[in-house]
Amino acid sequence: TWARWQHHGVLTSVGHSTLVAINAKRIGEVLTRRENVSAYFTVYGWKFVETLNALGSNASDLNRAVVEVEEADVQECCKIQHEQNHHVFLSHFKAEAGTEATLLKEAIERRMRRDPNPNSLCTNVFLDSDDLTDLNTLRAHVQRSSNIVVLLTPGVLTRPWCLVEIVTAVQHDVTIVPVEVQRPGIRFVYPSEDYFKGLGRGVGLTPPDVQLLQDLDISLASLEESVRSVFKHIALPFSPHKSVNVRQAELEDILRRCVQKGEPREEEEHDLWAGLV
Repeated sequence: TWARWQHHGVLTSVGHSTLVAINAKRIGEVLTRRENVSAYFTVYGWKFVETLNALGSNASDLNRAVVEVEEADVQECCKIQHEQNHHVFLSHFKAEAGTEATLLKEAIERRMRRDPNPNSLCTNVFLDSDDLTDLNTLRAHVQRSSNIVVLLTPGVLTRPWCLVEIVTAVQHDVTIVPVEVQRPGIRFVYPSEDYFKGLGRGVGLTPPDVQLLQDLDISLASLEESVRSVFKHIALPFSPHKSVNVRQAELEDILRRCVQKGEPREEEEHDLWAGLV
């Protein structure tokens, strides 16, 4: 639910008054840790905007309209929040990066519990080896994610379901964050132009892989285009064998790259500010 907003000037008090300032960080912590409170705030926000829209040309955030929140609406919102939305979907080749994926999931969740984003009710991390019981629901989980972190290891682009996750993310405008796993003994080789062109012809795919793509209505052309899009972004490192300080810095870089649903990406935000200057 959205409302058209127009700035009409600065409000000045003509007498003694009390100003209540809400600490955004603290209230964000409450919202992410208390499901019923976050649901109440969500429902209240929806109803408040609906009330504004109902006022038409007389809409104002200073109106005295009473916004009533029903318990049934709060419970339904809780249910929806359980069923929907992951902040991060971790895409990985389990045989090569299962340990790193688990470590990264735990680190992200620990970091977000400590300092949650007050603008989001979506804080969980989806790791298919933990949470997925039916591969047919995999694409739905990607669609409900704000970001997909692709852990780059030597064989990740040979795994059909990893490719499906990437295509699904591109099709549904999920932010892609490539992360190169850096540890002794493995090295990810970045794709060449020949690789991309070959992928568009099915080179490197087995007959069952091609059949899976066809069953999911994914063309080889869209597969090539989607995988290309991953490498339009500079990959970030993740080095679990390094010092705590290095790992923490890498984690912060990864989280900075991630966005919330509906939030502008870095390039979009730059364009927005450029248009205002």
